[in-house]
Parts: sequence; C-alpha cells; structure tokens
Amino acid sequence: MDKIRKGLSSMSASLLAIVAGLLAGFVILLVSNPANALRGLYTILLGGWNNGMKGMGQVLYYATPIIMTGLSVGFAFKTGMFNIGAAGQLMVGGFVSVYVGVTWTFLPGPLHWIVALLTGMLTREGCR
Repeated sequence: MDKIRKGLSSMSASLLAIVAGLLAGFVILLVSNPANALRGLYTILLGGWNNGMKGMGQVLYYATPIIMTGLSVGFAFKTGMFNIGAAGQLMVGGFVSVYVGVTWTFLPGPLHWIVALLTGMLTREGCR
C-alpha cells in the first residue's frame, strides 16, 4: 500500500509539473502574441502528431541526440560520477564530426564517415 501511495505521489508530481509548464508557456504565448496564443498551444499539445507517423519520426529524429546525452549522464551518475558538461560535449563532438565530414575531402568515401564519427567521439571524450 505504501508503494502505491508513493507511486501515485510521484505520478501526480510529474503531471503537476507538466501542467505548470504548459500554463507557463501559454502565459508567455499570451504576452508575446495574444492573437495566436491558442493556436500555438494547440500546436504544442498536438506536437509530433501533426503529420501522422512522419511527424512522430521527425520528433524522434531530433530528440535522439538529446535522449542519448541524458542517458549518458544518468549512466555516469549511477556509477558515482557527476558530469555537468554533457550538453557542451555533445555540441563540441557534433561540431568536430561535421567539420571533419565537410573539410577532410581527401579521405576515401567508405572511410570518410568512420573518421568523422571517431574524431567526434574522441573530441567529446577529450572535453571531460
């Protein structure tokens, strides 16, 4: 019974945080553009379901790096490490990967993407 009460408390706290965030966002929409505030809230609530499964695929496509960064921080925290610079590491690693992919044109095609990926990974690890 105590586990159920704790679970319900945790769930209600999460739902309250979501509702509070939506209300705060709606207030900001009202202040910034009152004529389109309701349409903006509708777009936020509808989210990735605008274009059916293609829209949800786009949400997952853009959210995957952020999700992986969060998982890496959570995993490190579970092992006893505290990493506060994960977002910066993601940006630096991505920048170096794109830089190598665009400028190192002397590499052969099949090796090019592997080198770009590895340099991004090495740079990201070097930021720690």
